[in-house]
Amino acid sequence: MLLLEVLKQELVFCRTNAVNGDNDEFYHGKFPENFVWGAATASYQVEGGWNADGKGLNIWDVFTHKKGIGHVVNDETGDVNHYRFSISWSRILPKGTLEVINKNGVVYYNNLINALMKEGITPIVTLYHWDLPQALQEEGGWLNNSTSDRFAEFARFCFQTFGDRVKFWITLNEPYVVSYHGHEIGAMAPGIKGNGDKIYIAAHTLIKSHANAYRIYEREFKNKQNGIIGITLNVHWQVAKNPFSPADVKAADTATQFQYGWFAHPVFINGDYPEVMKWKIGNKSKEQDLTESRLPVFTENEKLNIRGKSGSTWLKVTPTAIRKMIKWTKDYLGPNVPIYITENGVSDRNGTLQDSHRIYYYNLYINEVLKAIRLGGCDVRGYMAWSLMDNFEWARGYSERFGLHYVDFNDPKRPRTPKKSVDFYSKLISNNGFVHNKSNVI
Repeated sequence: MLLLEVLKQELVFCRTNAVNGDNDEFYHGKFPENFVWGAATASYQVEGGWNADGKGLNIWDVFTHKKGIGHVVNDETGDVNHYRFSISWSRILPKGTLEVINKNGVVYYNNLINALMKEGITPIVTLYHWDLPQALQEEGGWLNNSTSDRFAEFARFCFQTFGDRVKFWITLNEPYVVSYHGHEIGAMAPGIKGNGDKIYIAAHTLIKSHANAYRIYEREFKNKQNGIIGITLNVHWQVAKNPFSPADVKAADTATQFQYGWFAHPVFINGDYPEVMKWKIGNKSKEQDLTESRLPVFTENEKLNIRGKSGSTWLKVTPTAIRKMIKWTKDYLGPNVPIYITENGVSDRNGTLQDSHRIYYYNLYINEVLKAIRLGGCDVRGYMAWSLMDNFEWARGYSERFGLHYVDFNDPKRPRTPKKSVDFYSKLISNNGFVHNKSNVI
C-alpha cells in the first residue's frame, strides 16, 4: 500500500503546456466505486492541551515555547483544542515508554475513535506526525537507534488498544521532513543543525522504526484485526530544465531519488538505499577524508525486515505534476502497489470564506488524479484533502490557513465555519467524480 502525500501548496497555480504526450484537457468521469474520500489533520496542529490531563512534553511543545528566537512565526504555539487523525505519542506515553501510561490520553482517543465510528467515519490513524516525546529527545531522539525500539513499543500498544476499531494505520508522516528540516537545517523540531551527517542517521532510525512497527502489525495483529498499514513519504516532483536533454532528465531523476527514493527504495525495492545515493554520498565522504560514508549501512537482516512495505509521496509544482508523480511511482515501484493520497491542499493568509482559489486548486488536482486512474491505469484508491480545518501550520504558526473550515483563533471556543470549498468538495464526493453540467466542475 502506497500512501501518497501531495503538496500543501501556497497560492501557486499554473497549468503547463502538454509535454511528452500529456493530456491537459479536463476529464469528465467518475472514480472507482469504492474510492475513499476524506480530510486530514495532525495532533499537534489541532489538539491543544499541550500540558493537560497527564500528557508529557513532546519536541514541538519545547520547540514552540522558546520565544524570541524565530522558531515559529509570531512566537505562536499549537495550544488549541481540536480534533485530528494522528495520535500524540506523549499524550499516550508521557515518557515515551511503557513505564508510564496516561489513561486520560487513552480515554481521549477512545472517545474520538468511537465518535467517528458513530458518525460512520472511518478513522485513519497516523502513529507519528513529528511530535516525538521530549523525554526520548533528551536521550538522543531519532539519532539514538534505541528510539526505533521505543516506537515499536508505542505502535504495539496502539494496535492493542485501538486496533479493534482502527483498520487503517500510517506509521510515520514524512520522515524526509523530520530528517532534513529537523536534523540538518534545524528549521523544525527538534531544531538540530547538522553537517550532512545527522540527517542520514535520523532517517536510518526512522526507516527501521517503520519496519519494526509494520512487522509487528503483520505478525501479531493483521490476521485478527484485518487492517492495513503504510508509511507516508513526501516528495517534490522534479522537472528537467530541458525535457529533451538526457543530462537534465537524469539530474531530475537523481533529485527525486534523493528525496523520494531515499525512503521508498528501501521499503519497496530491496531494503536498501538507491544506488545513486550510496555512490554519491560515498564518494563525497571519501573526498572529505572520512573513513566511512555518511550514509549509514543496513545489515542484511535489516534489509529483509524493511523490504516490501508501503510508501507515499508529496507532489509539488503544477496540477499535471501529481499525475506524473503517480505514474512515476507506478513505473518505479510496480503496478501492483495501491496508492492512497493522504494530504493535498492549498493555503491562504486572509482566512476568506469565499475560497475560490481552493476550489480551483482541488478541481484541477483531483481531476489529474482521475486521469491517472482512467487514462494511466494507476491504482489510486483514496484521496484526503488537507485539511479539515485551519490549524497550527508548524513553523508558520497560524499565518497560513489550509482548512476547508475556517477557525476563529481569537475566540476561546474556536468556532468553525464551512468555507465555499466545503460545498464543492461535498458535491464532488457525492458525484464520486466530475460529471457534465454539475456544479462541482468549474
